[in-house]
Amino acid sequence: MNKLKIIVIDREFCRYVKNESNHRIINALKKITEIEDLWILLDSKSIRSKNERILDFNFKMISDYKTNNVEDILKIENPDVILISNDYDMEIRSFIPVAKKMKIPIILMLHNTFFEGHLDKMTSALIQNRLTINKNRKKEIIEKIFFMLHNYKKSGYNIFQLANIGIKEVVNWFRYYQKSLMGNFGANLILVSGRSWHDELTKRELKSKIVITGNPIMDKFYEKIRYIQKIEKEENEIEIIFVTTSVVEHGGWTNNEWEQTVIQTIQELMKCSDKIKIKLKIHPTSEKKEKYERILKDMGVNIPIYQSENFIEVIQNADLIITFAHTTAIIEAIMLKKPIITINLFEYPKKNMPLVDQKISEEVKNIEKLNEVIFNQLKKKNSPEIDEFLEKIFYKIDGNSANRVAQAILQEINND
Repeated sequence: MNKLKIIVIDREFCRYVKNESNHRIINALKKITEIEDLWILLDSKSIRSKNERILDFNFKMISDYKTNNVEDILKIENPDVILISNDYDMEIRSFIPVAKKMKIPIILMLHNTFFEGHLDKMTSALIQNRLTINKNRKKEIIEKIFFMLHNYKKSGYNIFQLANIGIKEVVNWFRYYQKSLMGNFGANLILVSGRSWHDELTKRELKSKIVITGNPIMDKFYEKIRYIQKIEKEENEIEIIFVTTSVVEHGGWTNNEWEQTVIQTIQELMKCSDKIKIKLKIHPTSEKKEKYERILKDMGVNIPIYQSENFIEVIQNADLIITFAHTTAIIEAIMLKKPIITINLFEYPKKNMPLVDQKISEEVKNIEKLNEVIFNQLKKKNSPEIDEFLEKIFYKIDGNSANRVAQAILQEINND
């Protein structure tokens, strides 16, 4: 077999924060066959720090091509296959019809750590929050829509089809949480982590082929967990990690809901016991550390904040995890069989809190009950639902998911 050229379409933040899952897939492919990989990254309007280190891998920015025609880009690069990690981003989605027109297989790697249907319908509060968050992104969003429609037109879509796509895009923006639409846009092959998303996509009667592979990011966790060693700590000391995530940035909460949840949770933890040691772990890419530093300073509280550090190392000695929404980091905590508490002070629907719904996490609606729930959770044994949950979402956590993905990609290329 000649050297294969593989293009990965991803977002600009991958210049600075390693997309562990995609890099593992590329490395797994390199162990099987000779490949050349190129990452085409979408330009973002968000401002990155000038001090951020750009990672060393083979990438180009989409703006480097000086064209809005995806077909021109693909003619320049001439790939054997295109890999995408989502199809809800309108620019990434634009590669699908063009690739299919050019008979280049395009594969969606839908390796999620959230449930199918999680945050599927928008409420009026979520719509209002989405409008607030995106009010300064109007020009960027309009540019993305025109980029998508332009490339769909180049792929042979007529004016009526384009109008229908544009109308659906606007309607869906107000009706659905964007990630719940993943998989709907026609990739040749969709690779999913587990049975949960496989069953959901199968119900939709998509034309895409769907294959369960497990999640490559779990390979990393599997390797690290095997060698975890507990660190000695003071007798009777209770270590609690408060794990946050970007619910405001993704349109799930208002800023006030987020701030009040953080403040009230920390205040209550400080009351619990002088034996409690608290650490704060925030989202590595979507949250700003400065916001948390401001809150802690205003409260007069000194708590260490972790962001880019290895999460397994942060939580390996923890006795309990507190969070307020679903995040990849919580999956690592589940794998380590850590008790989990979910704070829900604003009547967030249970169906949108999968860990609570699956009885993996204990819900706290009244912050004054937190102390009681903490000590009840610490007395509990491991939940029997954990293993079933992990199998449903991740198929197998055995260190071989990236290899299964690589084999599925090569099979798709050979069958094309």
